[in-house]
Parts: sequence; C-alpha cells; structure tokens
Amino acid sequence: MYFLLMFTLPEASASTLKKWQGMVIEGHNLTGFSVAWCGEPMKGNVTKSNLKPSNVFILRQGDYFKYAVHDSSGFKEIPEKWYSKCFLKVSELPSENIVTVCVNGSFVDLPFLPHTLYNRKMSAKRRKKTHNVDHHVVYPTWKHQKGKSIHFKVAKAFKEVFDKADANELTLQDPFEGYESLEEIQATKTGRSAFKIVAGFVYYHCRDNLGYPLNLNTR
Repeated sequence: MYFLLMFTLPEASASTLKKWQGMVIEGHNLTGFSVAWCGEPMKGNVTKSNLKPSNVFILRQGDYFKYAVHDSSGFKEIPEKWYSKCFLKVSELPSENIVTVCVNGSFVDLPFLPHTLYNRKMSAKRRKKTHNVDHHVVYPTWKHQKGKSIHFKVAKAFKEVFDKADANELTLQDPFEGYESLEEIQATKTGRSAFKIVAGFVYYHCRDNLGYPLNLNTR
C-alpha cells in the first residue's frame, strides 16, 4: 500500500463531505455503491465541456470502484473517454495504483487513477525508458513515397508527432492499453471504437507491413 499526501482529485468542501461521504446509492445503475471520495455536485446537466476534477465522485462496492458525477438528474458514471477532463497534469505515478489518503480526518484506500488510465500511463512511462529509434535506418515503407493525397499528408504529419513523443514532449495514448483480452475490448463502446479505427488505418495504409496482403485471387 502506498501512503499519499496529495491526491489526484481536489477535496470537496466540509459541507459536501458532511452530506455525501459514505452515503450508499440507490438507483442510477449504481445501487449498493457508497461514496468513498466526494466531488462537488453540479447544478445543471453534466457534459464533457463543463466537467471539472472537483466534480468527480469515487464510488466503492467492496474492491470495485467507479467514477461518477452528480448533476440535476442524480448520479451518473463518467465515461472512460472523459477521464482526460478529470485527471490533469499527473506526472508522477506511485508504484501501485491503490493509495492511502486522508478524507475528512480518516484514512481510506483509493485508486490513484482509474485502472485503465493508470495502466496507460505506466505503459507510456516504461516505453519512454526503453524505446530507442535508429534514425539512420531508412525503412522501405510508404512514408518515403511522394504524393498529394490526404494519405501522404497524414504520413508527413506523423513525423512531427513521433519526434515530440520520442522527446517526451507529448504522450501518445496506446488505444489498447489497459485491456487484458480481445473480449474486454469488444465489451465496451470505447474499446470497439478504438479497434475499428486502428483496423481501418491498417486496412487502408499498412496491411502489407503487418502481414495482411491483399489476395487478388479472391476478388
């Protein structure tokens, strides 16, 4: 277990803690979960644009955690694709995702980040330490060809993005990081969307490079 003085989310006001901390939820597909970390309730309807870290609740049922907001219609689970709005400027990661934090004078064990987000960041951190690129080797790929279509423009734009990623100036998210199996990917809307986008890119741009050449005899 990792003891932490500073948490990834801001602590709610004393009045909010008094009202919500430990409350057991009924309905909203969250029945049986209790409030383990309080966020500040929202007065209107939550959207990705108006969601703030201060609005995030962490709900717990045994060893299972969910992230939610409370708006005018009640509690709602936060979609994974909104996590980037909830957890800002997280640069240092603990060795374990479960940390001990002080909440309203009591110590509780909470995830430092949502499981999938923590795994992505840890994976990116490991890649930065071990990933080396030999810039002196010219590989026989389509990025070295010339053309005016959108495909060549995209390939050219990749270079700047990859250079910044190699220099640790930005983090490129692995769309499948945090998933343990293909079944997990297909079980969520976010996973299915990522799978189709990556498959589309491979299908139209680099299927030969990955060992899926077009079989002209089947056409």
